[in-house]
Amino acid sequence: MNQKDEVHALSERLLVASHKGQLQNVVQLINKGAEVAVTKFGRSPLHLAAHKGHIEVVQVLLRAGCDLDIQDDGGQTALHRAAVQGNTQVISALLQESCALDRQDKDGNTALHEVSWHGFSQSVKLLVKAGANVHAKNKAGNTALHLACQNGHTQSTKVLLLGGSQPDTPNQAGDTCLHVAARYNHLSIIRILLGAFCSVSHKNLAGDTPLHVAAALNHKKTVSLLLEAGADSRICNNAGHTALDLAREHNSPQVALLLTKAPQCGSAADDTPSSERASKKSYETKQNRDRRIYLSQPSLSDPLRRREARHSSALHRRKGKLRGVSPHTSFLPHNYKAYQLYTLYRGKDGRIMQAPLNGCRCEPLISKLENQLEATKEEMKTEIHAVQDLMNSKMGQLDHSNKHQMRTLEKLTLERARAERSQCQQRIEQKAVQERQECQKRQESLVNDLKSWCLSRLQTVDPNGDLDVASGPVVRPKQRAVLSPELRRKDKNHKDRVGSALSGDRRHRASSLDRSKSQGRTKGRGAVEVCAEQPVPSCAQERDNMQTVKVTQYFFEAVSTQMERWYERKLREARRQAEQKAQVDRAALLDRIAHLEDELSVLRADKHC
Repeated sequence: MNQKDEVHALSERLLVASHKGQLQNVVQLINKGAEVAVTKFGRSPLHLAAHKGHIEVVQVLLRAGCDLDIQDDGGQTALHRAAVQGNTQVISALLQESCALDRQDKDGNTALHEVSWHGFSQSVKLLVKAGANVHAKNKAGNTALHLACQNGHTQSTKVLLLGGSQPDTPNQAGDTCLHVAARYNHLSIIRILLGAFCSVSHKNLAGDTPLHVAAALNHKKTVSLLLEAGADSRICNNAGHTALDLAREHNSPQVALLLTKAPQCGSAADDTPSSERASKKSYETKQNRDRRIYLSQPSLSDPLRRREARHSSALHRRKGKLRGVSPHTSFLPHNYKAYQLYTLYRGKDGRIMQAPLNGCRCEPLISKLENQLEATKEEMKTEIHAVQDLMNSKMGQLDHSNKHQMRTLEKLTLERARAERSQCQQRIEQKAVQERQECQKRQESLVNDLKSWCLSRLQTVDPNGDLDVASGPVVRPKQRAVLSPELRRKDKNHKDRVGSALSGDRRHRASSLDRSKSQGRTKGRGAVEVCAEQPVPSCAQERDNMQTVKVTQYFFEAVSTQMERWYERKLREARRQAEQKAQVDRAALLDRIAHLEDELSVLRADKHC
């Protein structure tokens, strides 16, 4: 990495540290030689720190020589970014470094416009004291006072008026600050502007005065304030409509009633100088008009013609006094539109009432209700469609999540089944191995017992018999063949006795037979050696020895056959037990798999439901 890349990396890290307010990192990066870079939106570290309100980082960047008036893609400086958030400390630090106060962004707004729009009165006071231009306009022609009046920031409005801002300055639409305050129905702002002697009859490009604007929007209290301040309700706009015409056109009966009674309005804003000037005249005219209204009121005892004549004379007198102004009758409609022509009728309680001359007096209300009903229907349809879309999206998300959960559950179930199957197989194998080992141990113990029994039986045999057995092979074949019948009978009886003795010893193993045979052969060899030294025995002894050898051979053959059968039977039993155990484990495993499959089918059924 060359030096240029290192500096670029340090600059990127400086941007991040300034945004996060990491003072130590900022100081270290500046000491390492990081340059002031900008983001993709053209914002420097000073922009980021000022917007976040990191005053210490801002001070470090200012000491490092960061450019104060660099503008981002939107044309905003660091002062703009601090003004948007109302960071008074950052604004004070930038003002101390003599930053540009009236630099405009792409919409033409200065920092004073920003703080006035958001209502940061302390920041407004700082900028006004620092010499910010209070007459600067943005691209829409609005001054900072226009924006403060639009959002109803009373304290900022007072500071701007004290700073020299003109309330009668029009914007590109010709609206003054009073037009803006009347449009948004900010009564406190209207009182402040009236206290600053602003014009109540100034017209915008459409020819509307603030009274026209308030009457069209059904702002009753605003209309009352403007009338008390001396606003003229007879002024017409470019379309030739007065404020009363606009009130009637927009179905504002209460405002129309106020405008009809405009000369009779009492003072509701006596704190303004304009209302104080108009209070005396309104009080004088009120007494005269009350007297004339009392004289012109019809009584129930007068005939109808006399009452009509009195009413018409009162109208003529009023017309002559107003000099061509549209007539205002003394009898007003009750909570309905103010019309110029009326008819008299007797109510249910016997009182004389007034009503519009043409048409039913309920028609305006019915039409208004119909319009409201249609608007409500449209709003309800819109809300229903929005709720349907929201529900569809929610159901789609829920369906997607359910499918994902089902797939996950299926995978988990299969994994569990495989794991349990492998565990069952392992347990079966371990059990079989354990049983084989136990069987082998039992067999070994039986073999040892059989060996010990055979040895004990052999030890109980007569020692002469051993010598005869050992000297048996010394006898000549001729002598061995000529045996008497008596010896044969003895041999047969001895075999029977041996067979009966063997029937009780079938549980012993044949492995001891081999060892006993080997011991017998060794003993026989020893006996032959001894007999070679001794004298030759007699014929009877030879026959007895031969008979003993045969009996011993028969005995061991019978024992070996019985042990082989016993081995085979034990092996069959062990195999049968192992197979039964395997079948039981297999049945348990199949039951477990069936149970898991049932759970999986239930989950799938719940998902489809």
